[in-house]
Amino acid sequence: MDKNTPSKAEREQAQILQNPIVEHFSIVEDPRRTGSVHHKLFDILFITICAITCGANNLKAVAEYAKSKKQWLCDLLNLERGVPSYNTLWLLFYVFKA
Repeated sequence: MDKNTPSKAEREQAQILQNPIVEHFSIVEDPRRTGSVHHKLFDILFITICAITCGANNLKAVAEYAKSKKQWLCDLLNLERGVPSYNTLWLLFYVFKA
Protein backbone atom coordinates (compact mmCIF):
# COMPACT_ATOMS: atom_id res chain seq x y z
CA MET A 1 0.00 0.00 0.00
CA ASP A 2 1.23 3.48 -0.90
CA LYS A 3 2.18 5.52 2.18
CA ASN A 4 -0.13 8.32 0.94
CA THR A 5 -3.14 6.00 0.65
CA PRO A 6 -5.20 6.08 3.84
CA SER A 7 -5.19 2.86 5.80
CA LYS A 8 -8.42 1.28 7.02
CA ALA A 9 -7.75 2.73 10.49
CA GLU A 10 -7.18 6.21 9.03
CA ARG A 11 -10.41 5.97 7.03
CA GLU A 12 -12.29 4.93 10.18
CA GLN A 13 -10.77 7.81 12.16
CA ALA A 14 -11.65 10.25 9.39
CA GLN A 15 -15.22 8.94 9.32
CA ILE A 16 -15.47 9.53 13.07
CA LEU A 17 -14.39 13.13 12.44
CA GLN A 18 -16.54 13.56 9.33
CA ASN A 19 -19.85 12.53 10.91
CA PRO A 20 -20.13 15.41 13.41
CA ILE A 21 -18.89 17.89 10.78
CA VAL A 22 -21.58 16.75 8.35
CA GLU A 23 -24.19 16.91 11.11
CA HIS A 24 -23.12 20.34 12.30
CA PHE A 25 -22.69 21.96 8.89
CA SER A 26 -25.63 20.28 7.13
CA ILE A 27 -27.74 23.39 7.78
CA VAL A 28 -25.26 25.63 5.94
CA GLU A 29 -26.52 26.49 2.47
CA ASP A 30 -23.96 26.45 -0.28
CA PRO A 31 -23.98 30.01 -1.71
CA ARG A 32 -22.36 29.00 -4.99
CA ARG A 33 -24.24 28.57 -8.25
CA THR A 34 -25.08 24.94 -8.83
CA GLY A 35 -23.53 24.75 -12.30
CA SER A 36 -20.21 26.20 -11.18
CA VAL A 37 -19.48 23.90 -8.23
CA HIS A 38 -16.48 21.60 -8.64
CA HIS A 39 -15.97 20.74 -4.96
CA LYS A 40 -18.60 19.78 -2.41
CA LEU A 41 -19.01 22.29 0.40
CA PHE A 42 -18.41 19.54 2.96
CA ASP A 43 -15.09 18.60 1.34
CA ILE A 44 -13.88 22.20 1.48
CA LEU A 45 -14.96 22.53 5.11
CA PHE A 46 -13.34 19.21 6.05
CA ILE A 47 -10.06 20.14 4.35
CA THR A 48 -10.11 23.56 6.03
CA ILE A 49 -10.76 22.07 9.47
CA CYS A 50 -7.93 19.55 8.99
CA ALA A 51 -5.57 22.30 7.82
CA ILE A 52 -6.40 24.57 10.75
CA THR A 53 -5.97 21.66 13.15
CA CYS A 54 -2.50 21.18 11.64
CA GLY A 55 -1.56 24.83 12.11
CA ALA A 56 -2.84 26.68 9.02
CA ASN A 57 -3.77 30.25 9.95
CA ASN A 58 -4.90 31.67 6.59
CA LEU A 59 -6.34 30.50 3.28
CA LYS A 60 -2.94 30.30 1.60
CA ALA A 61 -1.81 27.93 4.33
CA VAL A 62 -5.02 25.90 3.89
CA ALA A 63 -4.35 25.66 0.13
CA GLU A 64 -0.73 24.63 0.80
CA TYR A 65 -1.91 21.99 3.26
CA ALA A 66 -4.37 20.65 0.69
CA LYS A 67 -1.62 20.46 -1.96
CA SER A 68 0.77 18.72 0.41
CA LYS A 69 -1.89 16.16 1.38
CA LYS A 70 -3.47 15.92 -2.08
CA GLN A 71 -3.23 12.16 -2.58
CA TRP A 72 -4.39 11.40 0.96
CA LEU A 73 -7.33 13.82 0.72
CA CYS A 74 -8.32 12.61 -2.74
CA ASP A 75 -8.33 9.00 -1.56
CA LEU A 76 -10.15 9.81 1.65
CA LEU A 77 -12.82 12.14 0.23
CA ASN A 78 -13.00 10.79 -3.33
CA LEU A 79 -12.11 14.20 -4.77
CA GLU A 80 -12.58 13.62 -8.49
CA ARG A 81 -11.25 17.07 -9.40
CA GLY A 82 -8.36 17.12 -6.95
CA VAL A 83 -8.09 19.47 -4.01
CA PRO A 84 -9.63 22.94 -4.09
CA SER A 85 -7.31 25.75 -5.10
CA TYR A 86 -6.62 28.93 -3.17
CA ASN A 87 -8.98 30.77 -5.55
CA THR A 88 -11.80 28.34 -4.75
CA LEU A 89 -11.22 28.78 -1.03
CA TRP A 90 -11.07 32.55 -1.37
CA LEU A 91 -14.29 32.70 -3.38
CA LEU A 92 -16.14 30.57 -0.87
CA PHE A 93 -14.90 32.19 2.33
CA TYR A 94 -14.52 35.82 1.25
CA VAL A 95 -16.80 36.50 -1.69
CA PHE A 96 -19.72 34.40 -0.46
CA LYS A 97 -18.84 34.84 3.22
CA ALA A 98 -19.88 31.28 4.01
